[in-house]
Amino acid sequence: MRKLLLFIKFLEKEAGFRFDAESFEHRLMLQKYVFISKFFGFNHGYSHSIYLRGPYSPTLADDYYKLADYYSPYRGDYKKELVGFNTEKFLKVIKGKDAKWLEIAATILSVYDRYRKKFHGDELIENVISTSCDIKSATKVEKIHHVFEELKRVGLIEEPCPICGGKGEVIVSCLIKRDGSIKPITVFQCPACGGEGVKR
Repeated sequence: MRKLLLFIKFLEKEAGFRFDAESFEHRLMLQKYVFISKFFGFNHGYSHSIYLRGPYSPTLADDYYKLADYYSPYRGDYKKELVGFNTEKFLKVIKGKDAKWLEIAATILSVYDRYRKKFHGDELIENVISTSCDIKSATKVEKIHHVFEELKRVGLIEEPCPICGGKGEVIVSCLIKRDGSIKPITVFQCPACGGEGVKR
């Protein structure tokens, strides 16, 4: 819970977000801030599940209500204690963003994180956008695409390698069977991405 206290203080000082547990919008935004922060190295320890309004953690909700009595008096140095958290890049992404943007962005990142090992290349992107649109069915598809492109520009969504299509491997030779099907014979790690499957 101390990490959450430090994070809330950081948001107040650096992003101008003074958390009010009585405000629904503030609670929603804090849920999304915490979720997105893990992509910037903040090991907060909360597990989120996907809901209509995006990733949500009941444990986090319990903790920020408990912190209400301790929030204002805290005078510690959050910068020294938020080790491994790239606060600069995080702020560039979230500063000035409203609750709706955070809701969409967190939803996309949640789906992307879940699908990235299951799908590759264009199939990954298609499934991420399709599932995000299903979850956020009341949101215009164009808005979801716009937020997706923003996340891609800042590196939170990695573009698939154009050589291997995100699979991390390339087929060097193959065998054409009598029935016309193709069986890979030699498969090597993709030289363009080093097997990571992402554009460099």
